[in-house]
Amino acid sequence: MVEKKKFCLSFVLAILLIIFCAGFFVGCANNPINKLTNEETGIVVKGGKFEKGSELSVEEYAPTSQAGQEALTRIASYSYSTTHDPIIYDIKVTKDDATVQPNGAITITMNAPYESTKGFVVFHIIDESTIKTPEVTYANGKISFSVTHFSVFIVAEDEESGELSVHYDDEQGTVKFENGSVMPKDYSVTLKGVANIKLTAEAKNGYKFIGWYKGNSADAELITNNATAYFTRFNTIVYARFEENAESNFIFKLEMELNEENNDVVKTVEYYTTGEHDGKSAEWEIKVNGEPSDGVDTTLSADPWYAGVMIKSSTAYKNCDFGTIDQQFGLLDGYHTHDGHFGGKITINPNYKLFWVQELQASTEISTSVDFRAKLIPVEADKMQVLNEGQYIVIRTDVYENALTEGLNNENGDLCEAIANLIRPKDNGNGPEIADISAAYVFSIQFDNTLKNS
Repeated sequence: MVEKKKFCLSFVLAILLIIFCAGFFVGCANNPINKLTNEETGIVVKGGKFEKGSELSVEEYAPTSQAGQEALTRIASYSYSTTHDPIIYDIKVTKDDATVQPNGAITITMNAPYESTKGFVVFHIIDESTIKTPEVTYANGKISFSVTHFSVFIVAEDEESGELSVHYDDEQGTVKFENGSVMPKDYSVTLKGVANIKLTAEAKNGYKFIGWYKGNSADAELITNNATAYFTRFNTIVYARFEENAESNFIFKLEMELNEENNDVVKTVEYYTTGEHDGKSAEWEIKVNGEPSDGVDTTLSADPWYAGVMIKSSTAYKNCDFGTIDQQFGLLDGYHTHDGHFGGKITINPNYKLFWVQELQASTEISTSVDFRAKLIPVEADKMQVLNEGQYIVIRTDVYENALTEGLNNENGDLCEAIANLIRPKDNGNGPEIADISAAYVFSIQFDNTLKNS
């Protein structure tokens, strides 16, 4: 009886062992393969979770073959060194004569075709419309890169690269990338081949940009005095230099064309702030044709094709109503057209932006107030053009950008209102007093209708 029990126990254990081993071997058989090697080329693929029986297949296309020419045509617009011929591989994994794609990311490693001080670039031709350039690691004679899809890969020598180092004083100005974002000071960027980078220098309030230089010493060589410039890896080190603006109180200058018979004559009126204000309006120093003026130019012409133009100044706000105050104005002889416009050019302090204030009709969609809201229409500065009669606003750039961050809509006047609120004291949001007198200046251009011949 005892022997029978022993036999039964041994039989049960044997069955359990068989089940365990069967499960173990089945599990082993189902384990994914995460490394495949092509013995002929030495190319290794890691990752991908391939099924047992999968094989790594590599076909190399000669650059002169039809397949090679088709592949190279696809990358004709890309840059790479032509010192050596590119290597073209069609890399894939097959199982039971069918092509399979990896499950997840894979890393492909291959022997570098030659030594290079420049490194290598890989073009991954995914389909008829998509080419990607994965990041390549080149070390110890090996090239490695990660992808998620098999197809044709072109391995070429990279172009010569170099580091461009950009420096500036961020208390005096900023440098911006082409997309408008600010480049950190003392910033370095790697550029390849003949690739360039577009940078724009902008002076802060009280400073002006004087040029891009090869160094920061007093005798450093000037590259260009254009604020926007293109640089390549050959520039190596550049400095955006700013200096204190002796005329930082200059706000705007209006140049006006006279009549057609004397269109080579331009009269100018310039406005400078004194730094003094009464809490509502700035005090001005005015120059007419470069000479100090008390604000009035009374030299009117009897020719009916001239029109007197009043330049009114103000910084008083209420509900974004930029009402003018006739304390200071210039009266000029200005040529005008029959539709109430005139030719002129407005030049502004580079730290400001210029807008024409368009009045919006009051409506329930815009405001429940009877006061109008204003839409800001950008005006191109420093260009002779037809200017509208009406109100203009010169807004300091940082104030305008702060208003934009509020995400408010310029179409219904909210942006204008936001700017006004940024300028006003926070504890007196509806009052006319101005907290930052240099934040914005409003002036009005209007014709003296008694002289206007229509």
